[in-house]
Amino acid sequence: MRYISPTLLGQNISGLTFEDIKDGYYIYASSNSIQDVNVLGIYYFMPNGVAYKIVFNQTSSGALVSSTCVTLVSTNIGNSSASIPSYSYQLKTPTDVNFVNTIVTTQERIDEYIIGTAIIAIIIIFIFRKGN
Repeated sequence: MRYISPTLLGQNISGLTFEDIKDGYYIYASSNSIQDVNVLGIYYFMPNGVAYKIVFNQTSSGALVSSTCVTLVSTNIGNSSASIPSYSYQLKTPTDVNFVNTIVTTQERIDEYIIGTAIIAIIIIFIFRKGN
């Protein structure tokens, strides 16, 4: 479970970027990438600093491949009205998604293209160079 000290709500913290306050919840985002797989995490925190809901969207090649929503529930410790939660899921076909690309900086993309172009140019130079 995630917790942010109420004095730090509304600020960027380690691994989470503050996005907005909506309906009384502090919204934070995180982004992780491994090769072509991107995972965008959206965290909703209550004003007391406890996470209320966490959404993870996983994309590959711009298509949504997984969307997971975890809604945290209260426990029965000190709360006799807490009930057993029910979980539901729905399988969907992948759809095109572009919102993850806004997290990845343009500079990273430019660097990838420059390095790729340089490697191809070096290979072409070695193939067509004149031998002594």
